[in-house]
Amino acid sequence: MDNKREYGIFRKDPIYANFMKRLGSFFIDILILFTLLTATVNIAGKYFNIDVEEMKEKIELNEKGDFISLAKVLDQDVSRKINILAMFYVVVYYVSFWSSKKQATIGNMFFNIMVVHVKKGKLNILNAFIRLIASIINIKIFFLGCLIYFFKNRTDGAQLQDLLSDTRVINLQK
Repeated sequence: MDNKREYGIFRKDPIYANFMKRLGSFFIDILILFTLLTATVNIAGKYFNIDVEEMKEKIELNEKGDFISLAKVLDQDVSRKINILAMFYVVVYYVSFWSSKKQATIGNMFFNIMVVHVKKGKLNILNAFIRLIASIINIKIFFLGCLIYFFKNRTDGAQLQDLLSDTRVINLQK
C-alpha cells in the first residue's frame, strides 16, 4: 500500500504522537540496546580482556557511597571499545528500523507510532541517519530540544531532531 494513503502523513490532519508515547518508546529502545550491549560484552569478555571478578572487587572497594564510573573500573582501551560497540549498535538499530518498511523501532511499534519524512513519507537510510545525528545532538544538550515540544505551541509535536531532519512522529491510523 502507498505510504501516503496508509499512514496519512499527507492528510490535512495527521495524528501526531504525544510526548509520553515518544518518551516511552525511547526508554524501550534504550533498554533493548543496553541489554544487547551487556550480553555482547559478557559473551565477548575475553576479546575485550574484561576480568569480571576484578571489576567486582574494584566496585566492592567503593561501596562507601563514593561514585564510581565504569570508565574508572575498566582501562581506557576497553572502555573505548565498548563505546565504539555501543555507537555501532545505536546506529544500526535506529537507522535500520527507521528506514525499514514499518518506519518504527521496537519501542515505536509497542506504542503504535512511526517516523515519517514530511515531504517524502518514507525515510531512506540517509534521512534516518540524519535524524539519528539530530537525536544525539538533542541528547548531548540535555534534551533541551524536547522543550520545543512544550514551549513553541507546535501542533505537529516536533522536537529538535524532527525539525533538523524534516521528520515527524505520528500515530498509526487504522
